Amino acid sequence: MKGSRAWVSFLDTIELPVLARTLKAILKVTADEQTSLAQLTEVVLRDADLTSGIIKLANTPVYNPSGTPITTISRAVVQIGFESVQSIAISSALVDKLTKHCNRHRLFHCLVRSFTAAVHAKYIASHLSAEKREEIFVAALLFDVGEAAFWASTHGQTSKLDALLESPGADLLAGQRECLGTTFKSISKGLIESWHLGELVKESIDTPVSSESRVVSLAVQIAHFNLNTQSREEFDALVSAVAKINGKKPLDIKQDLRENSRKSAQLASRLGIRNAQQYLAEVIPEPVKRCQNSEVILQSLIALSAACNNGEAFSKIADIVVQGIQEGVNLDRAGLFMAKPDEGKFCLTHYCYAKENRQQLPQAMVITEAHPFYDFLSFEALPRAFKTSVPSELVVRQTQQNVDRKAFSAILAPVYKNQALCGFVYADVTTHGDVSDEQANSFQMVIQQLMMTVSALKKKSSAVRPLTDLRVRAG
Repeated sequence: MKGSRAWVSFLDTIELPVLARTLKAILKVTADEQTSLAQLTEVVLRDADLTSGIIKLANTPVYNPSGTPITTISRAVVQIGFESVQSIAISSALVDKLTKHCNRHRLFHCLVRSFTAAVHAKYIASHLSAEKREEIFVAALLFDVGEAAFWASTHGQTSKLDALLESPGADLLAGQRECLGTTFKSISKGLIESWHLGELVKESIDTPVSSESRVVSLAVQIAHFNLNTQSREEFDALVSAVAKINGKKPLDIKQDLRENSRKSAQLASRLGIRNAQQYLAEVIPEPVKRCQNSEVILQSLIALSAACNNGEAFSKIADIVVQGIQEGVNLDRAGLFMAKPDEGKFCLTHYCYAKENRQQLPQAMVITEAHPFYDFLSFEALPRAFKTSVPSELVVRQTQQNVDRKAFSAILAPVYKNQALCGFVYADVTTHGDVSDEQANSFQMVIQQLMMTVSALKKKSSAVRPLTDLRVRAG
């Protein structure tokens, strides 16, 4: 069997006619503004499995955070709201009808992913009304209905595609076209049309234009995200898109998305998908703890002390500092910027990059009173490290508008000679994560040792040219 029309007809009339009728009935009765509680209850009670599933989900923390026991459909509607019953009923119907005769792991993965997309979508749309949020939830839940229906099918081609995708390096989209003569997305479009699943999911899967359909599309992209085939930079871009919609901070969003995944697994588990959590693996990247190399840091401190005792040139000392910070403190970029008083700027003289880092530091920086580094460098003549946001000329992960001022991703410290600022050491994280307090403390130790070394250098050293007063020179 080849082509989307053939598959839609097969799934609609032969494999899943009961699911089709159930979804149509739920959507029809909930779409009517005149529908009463009694009418909705009647539709649900026609299906014992659906009734049981709704009551199970109505008792989960997602829908019932208060923990009040719910034992009847009418009570569920009163407790969680008319709109929520619609999304719960559709969730329950999908799992019950699709998994009744199939335990294929790809079906379970698809269903858990659909729950995840739905919970993400409702979260992203937190600024909208309860009615809109539930509509968005349902649209995201039904987005991949074609894929779920295919994996629930008893047709022999399901096993064929399953085996094909098990091959190393198999391409999912190419495999669909080769085996089915179409794609899951095309099958979903056909079923959405045939089953009358709503205009919002239809728009979301085709060409998202409205704000609601863009939320659905974004939530689905996040739920589909996989570290095996995508980069963390791509995930950060999705998080930035969420921030533009709901105004939350990127770090908070990442934490919320992981919590959403946990909730979606709870929903799936309540509906009978065992070990639902395992199907969320590699979907949302966990924050990576950047382990420091204490041995490298210690060797750097010893090397700095030895360099001072041996009368090494400042250039040698600077190399020890930036290498110790980058490799020992484990930051992506580390550099020393020295002041050029006659030119009113700071120039990069020494640097060290992590092997996987692809972003170079600028050759020069002009620090005016408007610059975020200005207060850190002019406030006090102390060997002190400061956490900060990355300024525009150094941003590599996100646009300046989206920089989270409280999510530190960089650290710097002024370098003084004879009470005058002569430069600063800068380091940051450009790939993922942020500068931790532990890293800041280690950075501080290296800087303190550097200042002790600089103070001990002979005045004849020409490598350090003090800037008389940044506050006067700046601007």
